[in-house]
Amino acid sequence: MRRKYAVIWNPSAGKQQKDRLDIVRNLLTNAGADFIVSETNPGKLPAACAGQAIQEGCDALIGCGGDGTLNEIGSVVYKHPHAVLGIVPSGSGNDIARSHQLPLDTRAATERILADQMREVDCGFANEHFFMNIASIGFDAEVVHHKTTLPGFVPPSLGYRLSVLLLMLSYKEMGMRIHLNEEVIERPTLLCAVGIGRYYGGGIEILGNAVVDDGLFDTCMIQKVSIPQRLVLLPALGKGDHLDKFSTVRYDRVEEIHIQTDRPTWLNIDGELIPDVKEARFTLHHKGMRLLG
Repeated sequence: MRRKYAVIWNPSAGKQQKDRLDIVRNLLTNAGADFIVSETNPGKLPAACAGQAIQEGCDALIGCGGDGTLNEIGSVVYKHPHAVLGIVPSGSGNDIARSHQLPLDTRAATERILADQMREVDCGFANEHFFMNIASIGFDAEVVHHKTTLPGFVPPSLGYRLSVLLLMLSYKEMGMRIHLNEEVIERPTLLCAVGIGRYYGGGIEILGNAVVDDGLFDTCMIQKVSIPQRLVLLPALGKGDHLDKFSTVRYDRVEEIHIQTDRPTWLNIDGELIPDVKEARFTLHHKGMRLLG
């Protein structure tokens, strides 16, 4: 069956994004592909573009954007079993592509899509919120929020790590009650990450043993630690060097997880924030997503 592609992109993202779109458009044209281009705007978000593309007969939706854009498009693909997602990473973090071992280069990513090798991978929900990579509560979600408050001249690639440094001395752990399958853990916790893929925060390998199609969530919990311990642990985490080296780090692989917190907090989902969350139930859909590449 010949595919019909929809390329979904954000025209307000600047000249570099337009240059990427031109590469994608030229490669699709040279391949003789049937495609349309759909532009997002404040009144037409990526999910709306994706839904319209499905209605117009497109079965391959190419997201040309960051992880937030890909999450929105993916949530639509998930609901339509005949549809597949192609990823041209164009954001500041690009952790969905990284976790799924897809090219970060625009030309290579588009060529991978045109090769038309479809694979099924896991996806998850945190409460009603769809995600393809990692969701988290605690210090790291607060870092994502803090990054949005930085001045505009701070490069996105630097924003996450700068926020980590600024919050390292001031963030207060929260009480969490965590249900892992049949086990219940209750203690002050620095962070809890739940995911399908390995990377978040622009390449931080928080879930280094994750496999994207194994039907399990990987989880990493870090309990309350002193500030001197943070100064050692957090840089190690940034390099993916935290597993099996710190007694305060617990790593599990589970089918389901339920987290309750002692105060309203941010829930980070594929780099997007949900405010005022005190409870999150995570459910996994084994091979519920279809990717090209």
